[in-house]
Amino acid sequence: MKDGAALKLSAQEQHTLLFLLCFTAYVTAYLGRLNYSACLSRIVLDCGFTRAEGGMTGTAFFMVYGLCQLINGMTGDHIKPQHMIAAGLAGSGAVNLLFPFCKDAVAMAVIWSVNGLFQAMLWPPIIRIFAEWFHPEYRKAACLRINITTPVGTVAAYLAAAAFIRMGNWRGSFYMAGILMLLTAGIWMWIAGPLAESPVFQQETRPGKERWNGDKAALSVLFVRAGIPTLFMALVAQGVLKDGITTWVPSFAEEQFGISPALSVLGTVILPIANISGVYLASSLERRIKKGELAASGALFAVNVLLLGLLLFLKEAGLWVTYLLLAFATTGMMGVNTLFASCMPLAFAPWRKASSAAGIFNFCIYIGAAISVWGTGLLSTQIGWDKTVLCWCAVSVLGGILCAADIRKWNNFVFEANSRQHK
Repeated sequence: MKDGAALKLSAQEQHTLLFLLCFTAYVTAYLGRLNYSACLSRIVLDCGFTRAEGGMTGTAFFMVYGLCQLINGMTGDHIKPQHMIAAGLAGSGAVNLLFPFCKDAVAMAVIWSVNGLFQAMLWPPIIRIFAEWFHPEYRKAACLRINITTPVGTVAAYLAAAAFIRMGNWRGSFYMAGILMLLTAGIWMWIAGPLAESPVFQQETRPGKERWNGDKAALSVLFVRAGIPTLFMALVAQGVLKDGITTWVPSFAEEQFGISPALSVLGTVILPIANISGVYLASSLERRIKKGELAASGALFAVNVLLLGLLLFLKEAGLWVTYLLLAFATTGMMGVNTLFASCMPLAFAPWRKASSAAGIFNFCIYIGAAISVWGTGLLSTQIGWDKTVLCWCAVSVLGGILCAADIRKWNNFVFEANSRQHK
């Protein structure tokens, strides 16, 4: 894009274009992130791995992804976000092209963990763009709507995987993702650079230095004031319940109902389609409950306990009832993820710590996912699926209690943040 082209668009059109760039980047990233989970049952079968060995690769990814969220979140507050996003897309694309050449579980775990490093370069700078570049009129809506990339990207990844598995070539899903991510990285460098220089995303709409940089409080001090240490385990719990469950649904369905791998992956697409409503459910609950993000999150954890309990009592009702209950459960956790990973980091924007907060929150969430991807495979082998589901129920109870305990402290911090923004 020519440097002057962005200036010919209205402010609203430039906001829309930048949001669509972020949306496209993150949907494409999901193709190169979830293709392993979507193909897991076929990879385990074709390569002769145990479930624990198959889960090891997913765990390696989530652990590195979570750790690098922590690092890249803090880095993202100091370097140009458009460069960070393009580098993450390009690196992840290259890893996806290399992955099909791995022949054993250890090699797969190593190369896929490198994918986690590059994938972690995307979310913190996107949240920073929304927090610091976007006008307040568009900011909250952008942070809510970007979460639609999760179900959309998941549907795309699982449909592509089902198609390639049906053709007997699961490796094709990795080649496709790699090529698309490299193309998207090129588009980012071509369009986002000129947009970043637009006056629309500078001066008036970016927070002014004299207004937002006066308080030099360390992030750790802000976290204590906001009550975040209490929430760390709630963030982990959400990761266990969202990503961990989604990863093992195809294997769960195959073992419980004896269906084919292609059908189990295709059936799993029901979950992310339903999860789209989780974004709007979270927003609606926050407005209706009127006690902020944590009250809404606690309510969703409580509903999750009920849904997982019904999964045990209605397990004889058939495959599609099981899928429906899992879809509702993961939709609730999608709502919690929207509040935790997108909305809550905005409160740290007056101190220019939105990227750091987003990275740390995602770090905790994906530590939970890493534990669940490996732990669910191990638990389901050792104690069976029924007791594994009971463990998910216990995690939901813990998440709800921790959210409820911290509502007042968090709401006081949000009030302080809003006061600073409007000075």
